[in-house]
Parts: sequence; C-alpha cells; structure tokens
Amino acid sequence: LPWSANWRWLLLRDDSPWYPSMRLFRQTRDESWLQVFSNIARAVAIFDDQQSRPAYRSELVESATAKSLYRRGISLLDAGDCTSALDCFQQAHRLDPHSAAILHNLGVAHARLEQPSSAISAFKEALELEPSSISTVNNLATALLAKHDFPAAISVLKNALRHNPVSFPLLLRLGIAHAAAQHLEDAAAAFTAAIAQQPKAADAHARLARVLFTLGRIAESRECCRTALKLSPDLRDAHDVLGRCALAEGEYAAAELSLRRALQKATSQSDSWFALGRALE
Repeated sequence: LPWSANWRWLLLRDDSPWYPSMRLFRQTRDESWLQVFSNIARAVAIFDDQQSRPAYRSELVESATAKSLYRRGISLLDAGDCTSALDCFQQAHRLDPHSAAILHNLGVAHARLEQPSSAISAFKEALELEPSSISTVNNLATALLAKHDFPAAISVLKNALRHNPVSFPLLLRLGIAHAAAQHLEDAAAAFTAAIAQQPKAADAHARLARVLFTLGRIAESRECCRTALKLSPDLRDAHDVLGRCALAEGEYAAAELSLRRALQKATSQSDSWFALGRALE
C-alpha cells in the first residue's frame, strides 16, 4: 500500500478487519517501494520455511477452531450466504467470546439478514472490546438507522467523532443520520466536513447536493452535483438532483436530460419518473 492509502485500509496496522487472512505491506513516510518489496520477500521466505515444517502442516488440518470458523464465515459472507456465515460466526464466538472481529462480523451477518436488533447487540459487544473501531461504529449506526432510532445513531457517531474528529466515514455517516432525521442543516454541515477530509468523494458531494436542494439552496446544490459528476460521471443521485435543480428553475430540457440519465442507472425510482413527468408537461 502507498503511504497515503484509501481509508478502508485504516492506519498503522498490517491486517484488515474485512480480510482477516490478508497481511498488508505499507510504504514508510519516505514513500519508497524498496523497503516494501524487501519486507514482502522476507515474509515469503519465512512462510516457505514454516510450510516445510510438519507442525505447520498439522495446524492446517486440525479440527475447527474459532479462527478457521471465522475465516469460513468471511468467505461465506463474501459469497452472499449470510445464513451459513452467521452460523460460523456464532460457533466461533462460542469458542472465542472475547474477539471483537468475530463479534463485528456476527453483527454484519445479522444486519445483512435484516435482523437489526441482533446486529446492534453484536456491534455493541464488539465496541466494548475495541472502542476505537470506526467500522464497528459505522455499522452500529447503520443498524440503528435501520430501526429508525435516529437519536441513538447520531449519539453513537458524535461520541466516536470526539475521539476521531476528522474521520471521513464517521462524518459521512453522521450526515446520513441527520438527513434521515430531517436535521437538514446539521446534515449539510456533516457532509461539508466529510468533503473537507476527502474532496474527491463523489457520493459525499451528491448527498450534500440533495440536502441543499431540499433546503432550497438550488445554486449550491447544482454546483455540488456538477462536482460529483466530474468525479463520477455515472453517479445516479447526482444526475437525479441536478435534474430536479433544473426543473425548479424552469429549465425543462436540461431537467429531462439529467433525469433520463438518472433513470438509466435505476429504472425503478418512482420519484425520478414523477419528476421526469413534470419536466415533460
């Protein structure tokens, strides 16, 4: 990974909560790749040495452990088999009840199976073990939003932001939570803060555009849409809001063009069809 990597790879660690069997090799501050490849070569040499030992081979065929069940659960989640993944994580949790990673992914499986109450319980337990986990906070807030518990979601995110005030994923999720609760000015402030951390995040620009449009700030909303589309030309939400901005200003041909582009990406959006109908009147 380069020194300034995508936020999903977190910071100052060589593992990933999303890919537990993966090891990360990072550049140092001098941004040289030489040390990175040297570290990779050393790790491969150690791996080859371990693989040749009978003890290492015996570990690969030993009976199910928490770690093997956890890895199996991750594979099943990636394959979309959430029910089987949930079973693996539950067994792994019984074997290792103090693993934050197992609890986190247990919550993910519950969430994907649309079991928000169980997901919330698992995420809360995971946070007790690893309070600094941004991904767990984000997923807990998402599960709370699924239950329409907007105050709890906002409280969880604000508390996490006290410790990580410039976290892009937390700021983005806070904006989403405020928007869901119809706290539009707060949502706009949160999205603006998120964009300050990642100016090239097209989705954040599009979300801010929708909030600004709802607030009646059409010119600002339009500018956000244009920025989002420069970053991601096929972003449906940006085309949709841009079309609504044009419609609000009586620019019917422009509105039709943008709304048709939005509907090319998601034909089932009834509100977009309604807006297109108004543009065609």
